[in-house]
Amino acid sequence: QAERYLVFMKETTETLAAMQKSTEETIVIGSSYTYSKYMLSELLFQYRKEHPRVQFEVVTDQSDALFRKLLDGTVYVGFIRGDYEGALERIRVGKSAACLVTKEPVKMEDLPGLDRIEYKTNDRTREILERWWNENFITPVGNGMPVGYIDVAWQMIERGFGYTLCFLPEHFANEHNLCLTPLFWKDGTPVERNTWFFYPKSKRLSPALSQFVEYVAEGAKTGKNRK
Repeated sequence: QAERYLVFMKETTETLAAMQKSTEETIVIGSSYTYSKYMLSELLFQYRKEHPRVQFEVVTDQSDALFRKLLDGTVYVGFIRGDYEGALERIRVGKSAACLVTKEPVKMEDLPGLDRIEYKTNDRTREILERWWNENFITPVGNGMPVGYIDVAWQMIERGFGYTLCFLPEHFANEHNLCLTPLFWKDGTPVERNTWFFYPKSKRLSPALSQFVEYVAEGAKTGKNRK
């Protein structure tokens, strides 16, 4: 009987230690620039209400760079724009539409002759937009004026410097009163881009990480994380 009690006490102590660790662990999250700006803070704020002792470290980078960090373990989980393949699990948490962004309405056929503004984005996004361009124009897309991140491009467009093609983030607020024209493929379907939550295979998840993954997965099912 004493041996059984000792085993029980050992298991109880280990369980309590694991629970303590799960509430104190720091979760390193990779997040694309626009997801961090428009979505991530609210998600983490809501999560901390239920798990107040969990800490977060957020790494913001281009999606292709973040995917490499996920594969080498530099970040634990990641919110990434575009479709990437690798030895990771993933949950779709959003979808964004591509638009032509201008100061005033323009004709699509005039785009090759207009000034274009270029911004930092990941390879998958660039590939989709270039595929749309090549489907609609014979003239190569060419180089535009580089300005940094997308929100800088929107400011430049407001001042009449040109146009850009981009994917509008979820809950985009058109603060600059820009003209937004949705892009479509030749078959009439909208040009869209997925946003994924990537995480390691289940056997590599700590208790705290497992709880966070379950929270994001539940939010993706109910749409809670997109509000």
